[in-house]
Amino acid sequence: MKSGAILISISLSALALSSAFFWSKHLFWLVFIFLVPLFYSILKKPKIVGFTYGLWWGLLFFGTHCYGIVRLILEKGHGPFRIFLGIFFVIYCALHAGLWFWGAQRLARVRAQSINWMALCWLITTMAYFYWVRHGILWPLGSYMGYCAGSPLLVLAEYSMLLQALPIIGEYGLLFALCVMQMSIVLAYIKKSWWHAGLAIMCLVPFFMGLWQSSLYDGTSYVSTLGYVAPPSRSDTLEDQAAYVNEAIYQKLANKPSVTTIIMPETSFLAPLNYHTWIGHSWAEHDVTIAVGSARVIENDEGVQNFTSYFIIKHGRIVQWYDKKNLCPFTEFIPSIFKKFSCCRALFLNECNDYCVSEQSDRLELSPTLTAVPRLCSDIFIGNDHMRNEQEDLPLLVAINDTWFSAVYMRRLMYLFAIFESVRLQRDTIFASHSTGFWISRVGRLITL
Repeated sequence: MKSGAILISISLSALALSSAFFWSKHLFWLVFIFLVPLFYSILKKPKIVGFTYGLWWGLLFFGTHCYGIVRLILEKGHGPFRIFLGIFFVIYCALHAGLWFWGAQRLARVRAQSINWMALCWLITTMAYFYWVRHGILWPLGSYMGYCAGSPLLVLAEYSMLLQALPIIGEYGLLFALCVMQMSIVLAYIKKSWWHAGLAIMCLVPFFMGLWQSSLYDGTSYVSTLGYVAPPSRSDTLEDQAAYVNEAIYQKLANKPSVTTIIMPETSFLAPLNYHTWIGHSWAEHDVTIAVGSARVIENDEGVQNFTSYFIIKHGRIVQWYDKKNLCPFTEFIPSIFKKFSCCRALFLNECNDYCVSEQSDRLELSPTLTAVPRLCSDIFIGNDHMRNEQEDLPLLVAINDTWFSAVYMRRLMYLFAIFESVRLQRDTIFASHSTGFWISRVGRLITL
């Protein structure tokens, strides 16, 4: 196998995975074969495929996949630093792919003559690579953070039937089956082995368990009481925004009289609702609970403190709130190692202080019979905090602000991640973004609110 052919095979692998994320609804199936050209090239030329080829794989994948993130930085950021930040982010992520290839190559050298040993080394390092991307690749941003769209399994949430084995064998059990299946296809072709062909078929079984499982989970007794209202336009005055929501609630109740709780997304209002209490009072005529995301500001001896919060308003009064616990780097706080660089603060926050976190309760009572666990945007997407209390049966309330992304596929991935987590954690999810609201069952079933 010539070096040019190896480069083409590795490029196909990276672009196939990236395409699955871009067009998940139609190209989700590419996650079942994206490793095949890569594994074939490394088993044919194990001494050649190392760090440089891994870096190329990473540049192709992250250079295309992270288009939405780079576009966000360019559109929402300020100053010339934003150009370099986007480029640096892609290169930084690509370096991890280079280390993945380098580590596999080094391990394979221990028994370089054994194709089975090489296959095992690449399976181990591939699993380690995707685990690190999913849970730790963003560690320089201040804590142990991962990238939620780093798992190939995410795109399978388009058809949640394929993920029904997730709560049984776990995320990495299912990912291991995916990797072994593709390695077995390659070994079956190289060694003309029917045994490996059979193993590849066996590894597909967990993905089709949903064909034999009932998806008629009926946890919908409270869903009829929930109604979604889109946030008002940011260009309107605060009075007009409050009036818009008031009218939207009227229309929702007219179309769906059973609604007792109105769900709205994170940062539906930029103004702090705890200061502008008249907004809640303007909705007091509705005999419903209103769950809405907004800023929260308090003044104390330490000065002014800003929070990204989610409020529960009943009869025009704020009765409960939750403050986001996992803040988004750069847009809500500056990580410690970047505080010395003024260009980092100027990127998004400018003269604003970092947002704060609090020990406020992470239980919100939406009705006397419905309590939910709130998670606001980065709480679930880049933090590992949402993994706490996995054994509880309370539904998650995932409220996000997807308007940060102008790239549609990134908004889609945020929505798919909520489905993925519902199935993985076996917990229902109430999902509200700036464009849509859904109830997601623990088997991935959707009901529009």
